[in-house]
Formats: sequence, C-alpha cells, structure tokens
Amino acid sequence: MGDWEKIYKYIWLKGLSLVRLWREIPFVYRILMLAVISLAIYVLILLHVPVSVKSLSVGLCVFVLVGMYVCSFSFSEKIVLKSLGIKLFPLFMIRCFLLSIPFFILNVHIGLVTVSLGLVCVYFLSKVNFRSGKSLPSVYKKTSYQWLSAYRSEGVWVLIAGFLFFAVALYHKNENMSCVALGWLMCVPCFISYYAKMPEAQIWLISYRSASFLLRCKLIEMLINALLPALICIPAVMIFMPAYILLFIKLLFVFLFVDLLLLYSCYLCYPSIIMSFLCCFLFVMIWSVVTLMHPVVSACISAPFLLLLHIFTIQNLKSTRYVEPAS
Repeated sequence: MGDWEKIYKYIWLKGLSLVRLWREIPFVYRILMLAVISLAIYVLILLHVPVSVKSLSVGLCVFVLVGMYVCSFSFSEKIVLKSLGIKLFPLFMIRCFLLSIPFFILNVHIGLVTVSLGLVCVYFLSKVNFRSGKSLPSVYKKTSYQWLSAYRSEGVWVLIAGFLFFAVALYHKNENMSCVALGWLMCVPCFISYYAKMPEAQIWLISYRSASFLLRCKLIEMLINALLPALICIPAVMIFMPAYILLFIKLLFVFLFVDLLLLYSCYLCYPSIIMSFLCCFLFVMIWSVVTLMHPVVSACISAPFLLLLHIFTIQNLKSTRYVEPAS
C-alpha cells in the first residue's frame, strides 16, 4: 500500500469520525454552529483589506500563531501515525492548506503570502519542543492549577511565540502586529485554560465551598494571569513606541473585557463545552459590532451586561454543583 493511499484512508476515517461526532451534537447546537460559521464567512467576504506590508505582516503573524496549535501534531498523534506507517509532512501540508482558506477568502494575495511563508515558519517552529514547561518560573499560586496546567501543555508555545512576534513588531515599529501580539498573549492562554482544560463537573465543583467563591477565585486568577504578559508589553511600548501608549492602554481594557467574556461564557453553560464556545463567540462578535458602530453605547452597556452574566453564571454553577445522593 502506497503512502498516499494510507493518507487517503486515514483522512477518510478521520472524516467519518467527524461525521459521527457531528451527528451526536444536538440539533439546536448544530444550527448555532452553522450560523456562527456562516456569519464568519460573510464577515470575511465583506472585509476589503488592501494588500500592504502591514496587512501581510499581520496575516502572517496570525497564520503562524494559529498554525502552531492547529497544524502541529501531539505526541499521541505522532505515535499513531508512526505505527500506521504514515508520514507527517503530507498531513501537515493538508492542515496548513485548510487553515489558509479564510485568508484566501479575505484576499487571494494575502492567502498566497501567508500559506507560503507561514508554512515554512510553522514547520520549523513545530520542530522545537515548547511543551515541556521545565523553564517556567513558579510564580503562580497553587490555586491557578487550571492556568498552569494549560501553560505546561499547549500554552507554553503561546507565550513564546507571542513574545517573539511582539519583539519583532517593536523592532520594526509595527503597531498593528504589536496589537495582535498583545491580544494573543492576553486572550489565547485564557481561552486554552477554560476551553481546552475543562475538568469533570461534579468532582471539581464540590472542592469549592460555594458557587460565588468559585467564580471569585476564577476572576482573580484570570486577572493575574492575563495581566502578567501585559506588565511586560506595556513598558516595552512606552520605551520603543511612546506615541502609541494610549492605544495600548485602551486595548488592555478591551482584551481584559474579552477575557471576562471567555470566563463567564465557559461557566454560564457549564459543563457543555460546545454551548460555552458558541456563546463566547456570539458575545465577542456582537460586542465587537456594537463597539465599532456605537462606542458610547458599548461602554454604557458593558458593565450591566457583565453583571447579568455574573448572576446567571452563579445560578448555573449552583444548579450544577451538587450531586444527587445515590439511592
């Protein structure tokens, strides 16, 4: 059996497993997912991004940062593929091509640049083992286990790649790439911690004395772990790009608000990870559209909206927390 035949059969089986997973998702969730995907494609088609050095650099930065997570192979995947006699590079190319589809929808030239240069960057960066976590300083509290476990698995490369691109952006005085890198450093670890490391519901929830205490601990952890990268980036901006310091301070509060939406969306629909992710995406999209169209209205409704999310999240955690006694 040739290599391409093995790859074809592997992709076929992978597709069948995805179809089975799709059928297991409730009908309402499937409708919501299709609506979210359609909305994202519609927004990409409407955007008219001119081809320039800044747009190409930001597109390449986003492609490499996302590709490091999407296109790389986990240790278990490598073992399975090696036992099946399947080479990793063709599958890596297929994943990079699928990742480049949104960039081609946005602009053909941006898609060609990102898929060519980004593929090379992702390939060489994926050869470096960022997942050991041995070099991490122990500056986090023991209560931040969920964040720390995320950093030790998928999240280490997020910090390293984010700080690397932030340094490159500062060197070239590129404020767009710097903004993307700051948002990446503040929001992506939060997303990984709450959506890639969600523990079992009952065993974990009962370790906290109340739902409000649980949410208060998570809010403190989120603020500490999200502000740590910002405390490094903001002084660097003051030194190398002082003209944009007010912009970065504004973006700091914007990214903190996005982290709050990530946190509340996770526990608002807990333990349904699919519904939590969909709510998170919808909240961020709606808030972004309202902010772009009416910034004053967005600033006025943000605090009441977070208060409502806080109340409903506590009610959901209270209803999920206690286990019914066995009869």
